[in-house]
Amino acid sequence: MEAFRAISRGIAWEGALLARPWGFSVDAIRSPVLLWHGEADREVPIAMARQLAARLPTVRTWFLPEEGHFSLPVRHQRAILGEIKRSVG
Repeated sequence: MEAFRAISRGIAWEGALLARPWGFSVDAIRSPVLLWHGEADREVPIAMARQLAARLPTVRTWFLPEEGHFSLPVRHQRAILGEIKRSVG
């Protein structure tokens, strides 16, 4: 609790932003999307990532069983950046 004492207003604001409509339909996205998600993520459940991926017509996914919310980008940084580089040509 001590970690959030000084910044609770920012955390509340972020929560409010996440809960409101995004202003566009995910189903309408037509540009290529690259989605990585750790199946051991305790911040964002894997079910949410799978539901999002199912709605994106041009998505390429990487669901990594041993990775969590923070470990995935740290441990797979080169692969992620390599895929982004390949996708933009």
